[in-house]
Amino acid sequence: MASAPTPSPTPEEGPLDITDTNSGDSNIVFYPPLYRQRYHAVLDVVKEYQPKRVVDFGCAECKLIYLLKHTQSLEKLVGIDLDRDLLKRNAYITQPLLGECIHRRTKPFTISLYCGSVGEADDRLVGFDMVTCVELIEHLEDDMLEKLHVNIFGHIHPRVVAVTTPNAEFNVLFTNFTGRRNPDHKFEWTRKEFEEWCSNVAELYGYTVVFSGIGDPPEGKRRLGHCSQMAVFTLNDENTDNSIEPADTTDTPPPPTTKPAETEEENVQNGRFVYELIAESHFPFKQTTQADDILNEALYYIPLQASAILNRLCNDYYSAESPVDGDQEVTDSGYEWEGPESVEVPLDDLIDCQGMKKLKISKQKLREVLQTCGDITLNTDDTAVIYTCPRADSDSWYDSDSSLNNIEDGEKTPQATTTSPADQPSVTTTDCVSGVQVNIDSSECWD
Repeated sequence: MASAPTPSPTPEEGPLDITDTNSGDSNIVFYPPLYRQRYHAVLDVVKEYQPKRVVDFGCAECKLIYLLKHTQSLEKLVGIDLDRDLLKRNAYITQPLLGECIHRRTKPFTISLYCGSVGEADDRLVGFDMVTCVELIEHLEDDMLEKLHVNIFGHIHPRVVAVTTPNAEFNVLFTNFTGRRNPDHKFEWTRKEFEEWCSNVAELYGYTVVFSGIGDPPEGKRRLGHCSQMAVFTLNDENTDNSIEPADTTDTPPPPTTKPAETEEENVQNGRFVYELIAESHFPFKQTTQADDILNEALYYIPLQASAILNRLCNDYYSAESPVDGDQEVTDSGYEWEGPESVEVPLDDLIDCQGMKKLKISKQKLREVLQTCGDITLNTDDTAVIYTCPRADSDSWYDSDSSLNNIEDGEKTPQATTTSPADQPSVTTTDCVSGVQVNIDSSECWD
């Protein structure tokens, strides 16, 4: 078993967790605050390995949970802490914001908070991709530290583990300070002691460990190392592309068995589920196919691209020294251009739009999807969409004050259709650039 190294002798414990307060009692000030640097260091690891399921032990006020909840690769995010009241006070962090209900995720996503100990094994966490322990291990007695690595590395057995802890060598830089950084710290390790413990654990369970630092030291003091130290463990059979596949998937059917599946109550009674669920939120997500997403983006960008083409044609017409060939109408102010009946929007231009780029599709895939839509017509060689430009009822098809002209790439408006269901309320408006009158279903959700 991996044993903890003997901690360096330390004076009597002091009252301050000095690194996170940036208090006037210290001459060391971190910007951003050190706790934020720790969380962002963990976030960088999450971005690198793209896990789907992450558990944070010692989540406390759920600050790391809040930071990680915006990671689109995640499908499950779990926070665990011993302080039940603290979890209840911060349970609101698990809930989706209004913007997360409007701009929904593309996959299911759940955040759960449990009250429990890192030394206890709960089968609900088996197979999670990544485990984080941010400034946790220094709060544990030796026996609990032993149970921690048995539970995390032996029972959960994730692909990646990120652990941070204070660097005791850095403490001499704090003025008017004795003892440990927090009265609850049971130890604070030097870099050598931390590396010894991590290396023993890695060898015991078949991991590779890499060390780094968080919180830069002042100039001339780099020999003391960083304020916090971090170890990232990766399972030795990790994929070379740094992507993580979960140990089991929801698409894989369970093996046939004659024994009925145990209920949650039975799992609790049998000791397989030991953590108490405090809060859980299921985020809304889009239940669409890739073809639906491609078509929605195309229906949004085709009118915008057509309007840009019409704008160029209009500018070319009015900037010419003499009227050009085409539809013209003699008015008191001269020749007024009425524009063509249709324009061709190249697929090359569509595939280059921001929303299309996010879908990461080929031009051939875009062409195949558009060919299945009866409301979209391609030209003879299937290289462009033919966009019909109906005349507006107003005196001019171009409105320089229109909101559509000011729309930024990637900011969508409610989907406009030429008809709306009879049983749905709708309003009639005019496409501000092309002058097309359309009905907008007022019940549509803005995705």
